[in-house]
This record gives sequence, structure tokens and C-alpha cells, in this order.
Amino acid sequence: MLPFKKIGAGRAAIGFAALLLLSGLFTLLLSQNIQPGGAPNNGNVAAADSGAGGAGTPPGVVTIEQYNPLAVSNAQFRVGGMNFDRRFAGNGWGEFLDVVFTLENLTAQDRDLYVFVAAYQETDAVDDRQRQWVPYPRWRPRDFERESHLVHHIAISPADIAEEKIWSEQDPDFQRQQTILNRMRNSVAGNIPIEAFRPPFWKYEQYMMKHPNEGLRITLYGETSPGPDKALITNWIPPTQEELRNRVHKTLIQHKYTVDATRRQTVFRSHHFSRFRPNYSFFNRAAILIFDAKEADASIQQQQRGPQPGEPIIDPLVYKRVYAFNTPLRNN
Repeated sequence: MLPFKKIGAGRAAIGFAALLLLSGLFTLLLSQNIQPGGAPNNGNVAAADSGAGGAGTPPGVVTIEQYNPLAVSNAQFRVGGMNFDRRFAGNGWGEFLDVVFTLENLTAQDRDLYVFVAAYQETDAVDDRQRQWVPYPRWRPRDFERESHLVHHIAISPADIAEEKIWSEQDPDFQRQQTILNRMRNSVAGNIPIEAFRPPFWKYEQYMMKHPNEGLRITLYGETSPGPDKALITNWIPPTQEELRNRVHKTLIQHKYTVDATRRQTVFRSHHFSRFRPNYSFFNRAAILIFDAKEADASIQQQQRGPQPGEPIIDPLVYKRVYAFNTPLRNN
């Protein structure tokens, strides 16, 4: 009987230890308080809100609920001839993505437009190096890290938009991405430097919606043709004599757009520079937003004075497309 009692006591001790382990794991999961998006709260109420428009969202912060992912088109003009060209910069500092498309006026009247074109590199929050060491659990059906959108690099035509205009440290989305960044930097495979993330593109888009007049203003001509001084719009800065002697065109990276206008048709070329850097990667997304200039000016006036009771909100957006490159672009 004595050996039997010892065996029974050992089993009881093992069972008690397993119960304590399960209880500890359950307590740990509760303390993490995983929110939609997969980031642990860690006691940060604002971060837990994740910019979802809840009570912890600061006033004026753009949230994901305000983003409309649907494409927009217009019956009065046609966008076609879409082409994406990847090429080396002539100064050897990096590469360019040229986004080329045509605007065809389907009416006889001239139309003024504001145009934004953005190229950016976007990934999810999955750290492939870490998951080689710690695989994702098969029993968890939803992988929140694959639902995050991290922008690593962005270049906008006609001009880049400063990050401080898009978000701040009080933005819950900024705090959530900082949590993701710290997790990647402190992971078991964190031996490669990781740069800070840019704001998600939908925040840039909402900024363009509120400030459409910061786009490049062009005229889409109808039955009339542009004069010689208006047929070409570009911010190209030719190299100086010193740059020609040294064979380094420093202002080349500032070239953002080239627009050729003719009767009924305009060819729009935007140029997006990606500088060579450690862990280099090229753009894998491009977006085009076009606003009606008259409606855009009226929309800004409405925002400044505030809409009157019963007055509809003016929406100047007339075209929007977002393109994803499923395979890397080949350099020509």
C-alpha cells in the first residue's frame, strides 16, 4: 500500500502544478487585454481605444471609421493609359517610380482639377523573423497582426506631407503602432534596426480630403487648346554648371511631376523618389486622388465657416484609385 500512496501523491502534485500553470496563463491573458488589432493594452487607455472613435480618442483625430475604401469615378472625364515605371535615379542615390496616366475630357468645357498621387510601401505587422522562432498558434483563427497596415516609406506628388500634420503622440493609432514597433525591436529575432513607421495611408487620404487645394492644380481642356505657356507644367530643376561638372544632379530628387496638356487630353506623370537605405525596399502601393477645383475651394470655405443648418457637406472628390503591386516592379 505504501508504494501506491506515493504514486497517488505524485499524481496529485503534478495535477496541482498543472492547475497552477493553467491559472497563471489565464491570468496573463486577462492582464494583456487584447483589443481589436491585436495590441495589448498594458494599462494605456488611449492605446486600447486604437483610434476607433471611442471615449479615449482625442478630439480632431482621424479614425478608421472615417475612411471610405471604395473607388470613385466620374462620368465627365476618363482616366486611362495607366503605367508604372521603375527606374534608377540618374544621380545614383536611389530609384524613381513614375506613375503615368491620361485624363480625357468627355465634355467640351474646360475643367480645373486638383491632383494628388502617392506612392508608398506598406506591409502588415507580422515579423517573419520572430515567427521563425515563435510560430503563430494554429488554434487561433484570426491573425490580427496581418490586419495592421504599416507604411514604411511614402512619397507624394506635388509635395510630401509632413507627418506632424497627419498625427501626433496623442493619436491612439500612433500609440498602437509604437507598441508594434517596440515589440519588433525587442523580439527574439530583433537584431536588425527597424525605422519608425509612417502614418497609415488612410490618414494621408483624409488629410487630402480636408485640404484638396494642396494638390497640383491643372486644367483639363475641352474644345480649346492650351497656349504655349500652359501646355507643360513641371517642377523640374535643371542641373547647374557645377552639378554637370561633378556629374551629380542634387535637385533631381525634387522632381515630382510633369504634365502635358493638349485639347481634350492631358498626360500626367508623377515621379516618386525612393532613396537607397539599409534594408532597402521599393514602393508596393500607389494611389490617385482627383478633386474638382471649384468644389474643393467651396469645401474649404465651408470648413472654415462651418456648415449651416440643413446645408449638405460639399464633397469635391471626383476620382480615386489605389493600386497594389502583387509582384515587385522590375527596374527598367
